[in-house]
Amino acid sequence: MYHELWNASIVFLILGGLCFLAAQICNACSYRYLRYPSRAEARVIDIVAVPREGNAALSEYHNRLAAVFEFYADGRPIKVIDATETYPCPYRKNERVQICYDPNDPKRHEVIKKDKWKILSKRFNRLGILLLLTGCGLFLFYARSVGESRP
Repeated sequence: MYHELWNASIVFLILGGLCFLAAQICNACSYRYLRYPSRAEARVIDIVAVPREGNAALSEYHNRLAAVFEFYADGRPIKVIDATETYPCPYRKNERVQICYDPNDPKRHEVIKKDKWKILSKRFNRLGILLLLTGCGLFLFYARSVGESRP
Protein backbone atom coordinates (compact mmCIF):
# COMPACT_ATOMS: atom_id res chain seq x y z
CA MET A 1 0.00 0.00 0.00
CA TYR A 2 2.82 2.37 0.79
CA HIS A 3 4.29 2.12 -2.68
CA GLU A 4 0.94 3.15 -4.17
CA LEU A 5 0.97 6.31 -2.04
CA TRP A 6 4.52 7.05 -3.18
CA ASN A 7 3.60 6.51 -6.83
CA ALA A 8 0.42 8.57 -6.56
CA SER A 9 2.26 11.47 -4.92
CA ILE A 10 4.91 11.47 -7.68
CA VAL A 11 2.20 11.38 -10.38
CA PHE A 12 0.34 14.32 -8.78
CA LEU A 13 3.55 16.33 -8.43
CA ILE A 14 4.48 15.73 -12.07
CA LEU A 15 0.96 16.61 -13.26
CA GLY A 16 1.06 19.80 -11.18
CA GLY A 17 4.36 20.79 -12.76
CA LEU A 18 2.95 20.09 -16.23
CA CYS A 19 -0.07 22.28 -15.46
CA PHE A 20 2.26 25.15 -14.50
CA LEU A 21 4.16 24.64 -17.74
CA ALA A 22 0.90 24.68 -19.73
CA ALA A 23 -0.11 27.90 -17.93
CA GLN A 24 3.14 29.58 -18.98
CA ILE A 25 2.63 28.47 -22.58
CA CYS A 26 -0.94 29.86 -22.58
CA ASN A 27 0.34 33.10 -21.07
CA ALA A 28 2.96 33.43 -23.83
CA CYS A 29 0.31 32.76 -26.47
CA SER A 30 -1.90 35.54 -25.12
CA TYR A 31 0.85 38.15 -25.55
CA ARG A 32 1.87 36.93 -28.99
CA TYR A 33 -1.01 38.73 -30.73
CA LEU A 34 -0.47 42.18 -29.22
CA ARG A 35 -0.01 45.02 -31.68
CA TYR A 36 2.49 47.03 -29.59
CA PRO A 37 5.47 45.68 -27.62
CA SER A 38 5.34 47.78 -24.43
CA ARG A 39 2.81 47.07 -21.67
CA ALA A 40 1.60 49.13 -18.71
CA GLU A 41 -1.20 49.28 -16.18
CA ALA A 42 -3.53 52.19 -16.86
CA ARG A 43 -6.15 53.74 -14.62
CA VAL A 44 -9.45 55.20 -15.83
CA ILE A 45 -9.31 58.77 -14.52
CA ASP A 46 -12.42 60.12 -16.24
CA ILE A 47 -15.27 59.25 -18.59
CA VAL A 48 -16.03 61.92 -21.18
CA ALA A 49 -18.55 62.42 -23.99
CA VAL A 50 -16.89 62.32 -27.41
CA PRO A 51 -18.64 62.97 -30.75
CA ARG A 52 -19.01 59.85 -32.87
CA GLU A 53 -17.31 59.62 -36.23
CA GLY A 54 -18.26 58.14 -39.60
CA ASN A 55 -21.54 56.27 -40.00
CA ALA A 56 -21.93 56.03 -36.23
CA ALA A 57 -22.48 59.82 -36.13
CA LEU A 58 -25.81 59.30 -37.92
CA SER A 59 -27.23 57.20 -35.09
CA GLU A 60 -29.56 58.62 -32.47
CA TYR A 61 -26.64 58.72 -30.03
CA HIS A 62 -24.45 61.53 -31.37
CA ASN A 63 -21.93 61.19 -28.60
CA ARG A 64 -20.25 58.19 -27.09
CA LEU A 65 -18.87 57.83 -23.60
CA ALA A 66 -15.13 57.23 -23.70
CA ALA A 67 -12.73 56.39 -20.91
CA VAL A 68 -9.67 58.56 -20.32
CA PHE A 69 -6.71 56.35 -19.38
CA GLU A 70 -3.62 57.48 -17.53
CA PHE A 71 -0.45 55.39 -17.51
CA TYR A 72 3.29 55.88 -17.23
CA ALA A 73 5.62 55.41 -20.19
CA ASP A 74 9.33 55.85 -19.45
CA GLY A 75 8.45 57.64 -16.21
CA ARG A 76 6.18 60.20 -17.93
CA PRO A 77 2.43 60.27 -17.28
CA ILE A 78 0.44 59.78 -20.49
CA LYS A 79 -3.30 60.46 -20.88
CA VAL A 80 -5.18 58.88 -23.77
CA ILE A 81 -8.85 58.53 -24.73
CA ASP A 82 -10.23 55.08 -25.50
CA ALA A 83 -11.28 54.63 -29.11
CA THR A 84 -13.78 51.83 -28.48
CA GLU A 85 -17.12 52.49 -30.22
CA THR A 86 -19.40 51.08 -27.54
CA TYR A 87 -22.32 52.54 -25.71
CA PRO A 88 -22.34 52.69 -22.72
CA CYS A 89 -18.68 52.91 -21.73
CA PRO A 90 -17.40 49.45 -20.68
CA TYR A 91 -15.11 50.91 -17.99
CA ARG A 92 -15.70 52.46 -14.59
CA LYS A 93 -13.85 55.37 -13.06
CA ASN A 94 -10.69 54.30 -11.15
CA GLU A 95 -10.75 50.89 -12.82
CA ARG A 96 -7.32 49.48 -13.67
CA VAL A 97 -6.71 47.88 -17.07
CA GLN A 98 -3.69 46.49 -18.88
CA ILE A 99 -2.70 48.25 -22.08
CA CYS A 100 0.00 47.87 -24.67
CA TYR A 101 1.46 50.92 -26.37
CA ASP A 102 3.99 51.98 -28.97
CA PRO A 103 7.21 53.01 -27.15
CA ASN A 104 7.96 55.60 -29.87
CA ASP A 105 4.48 57.15 -29.64
CA PRO A 106 2.73 56.24 -26.35
CA LYS A 107 -0.50 57.86 -27.54
CA ARG A 108 -0.94 54.85 -29.84
CA HIS A 109 -2.32 52.20 -27.52
CA GLU A 110 -4.61 49.21 -27.27
CA VAL A 111 -6.43 47.80 -24.24
CA ILE A 112 -5.43 44.21 -23.52
CA LYS A 113 -8.66 42.28 -23.26
CA LYS A 114 -9.00 39.17 -21.13
CA ASP A 115 -8.87 36.57 -23.83
CA LYS A 116 -9.32 32.82 -23.78
CA TRP A 117 -5.56 32.25 -23.36
CA LYS A 118 -5.47 34.29 -20.14
CA ILE A 119 -8.50 32.48 -18.75
CA LEU A 120 -6.98 29.11 -19.67
CA SER A 121 -3.69 30.15 -18.06
CA LYS A 122 -5.42 30.99 -14.77
CA ARG A 123 -7.27 27.67 -14.79
CA PHE A 124 -4.08 25.72 -15.42
CA ASN A 125 -2.39 27.59 -12.55
CA ARG A 126 -5.23 26.76 -10.17
CA LEU A 127 -5.26 23.13 -11.24
CA GLY A 128 -1.47 22.98 -10.83
CA ILE A 129 -1.71 24.32 -7.28
CA LEU A 130 -4.41 21.77 -6.43
CA LEU A 131 -2.38 18.89 -7.89
CA LEU A 132 0.83 19.96 -6.15
CA LEU A 133 -0.90 20.28 -2.79
CA THR A 134 -2.51 16.87 -3.28
CA GLY A 135 0.86 15.35 -4.21
CA CYS A 136 2.54 16.90 -1.16
CA GLY A 137 -0.26 15.68 1.11
CA LEU A 138 0.02 12.14 -0.24
CA PHE A 139 3.80 12.22 0.15
CA LEU A 140 3.51 13.37 3.78
CA PHE A 141 0.93 10.67 4.45
CA TYR A 142 3.29 8.13 2.85
CA ALA A 143 6.26 9.33 4.92
CA ARG A 144 4.25 9.18 8.15
CA SER A 145 2.94 5.70 7.32
CA VAL A 146 6.43 4.36 6.52
CA GLY A 147 7.81 5.95 9.70
CA GLU A 148 5.15 4.30 11.85
CA SER A 149 5.65 0.84 10.30
CA ARG A 150 9.36 0.70 11.17
CA PRO A 151 10.25 -0.62 14.61
